[in-house]
Amino acid sequence: MSNIRPIIATIATVAKYVQLLVSAVAGTDCFVVKGLDRKLLGQRSAALEIDNESVVEIAAGAFKGLGRLTGVSMSKSKIRVIGESAFERCDSVVAMTFPPNLVKIPARMCKLCTSLTSIDLPDVQSIGAEAFLGCRGLKTVRIPASVRYIGEKAFMNCGLERVVIEGTDVEIAANAFDGNAPNLEIVRPPESRAA
Repeated sequence: MSNIRPIIATIATVAKYVQLLVSAVAGTDCFVVKGLDRKLLGQRSAALEIDNESVVEIAAGAFKGLGRLTGVSMSKSKIRVIGESAFERCDSVVAMTFPPNLVKIPARMCKLCTSLTSIDLPDVQSIGAEAFLGCRGLKTVRIPASVRYIGEKAFMNCGLERVVIEGTDVEIAANAFDGNAPNLEIVRPPESRAA
């Protein structure tokens, strides 16, 4: 495996760069991120930026429970797949930018990221069950026109005040937005089909 080069991510305030724990995708020059050495963070807070074009996937639970993580940026990466619960219970994350090539937001991706106040969803096809459940800092969210399905409890108990759904043909689970502000405003195009 000498031909595998290390994958480097920028971790603000910890070190200029740290090596992520990865595995190679057979027959390619691509990698799957499995996590990082949590001892590197110690008691310090940090923001994570993954911008390496060789990274195509983040494994399920890769950063789960990493409470010192304050932000995540993947907007310059080629990541297409993020596994379930990848950032679940990262309760200090305030903002997250997603990779532009992401196909779907997986189940429980940011569940209980209680400090999360800002997300800019890319043109994904679906938002999985409990993807943002308990993200109490979210007040407004924009659902791109590309989204065809919003799963069970996807945005439950978030404190949302406004949701803008840009698509006209999106299936929304009955409890996708339960437990938010009592006067939650859901804006949909007039030609939308009933959820």
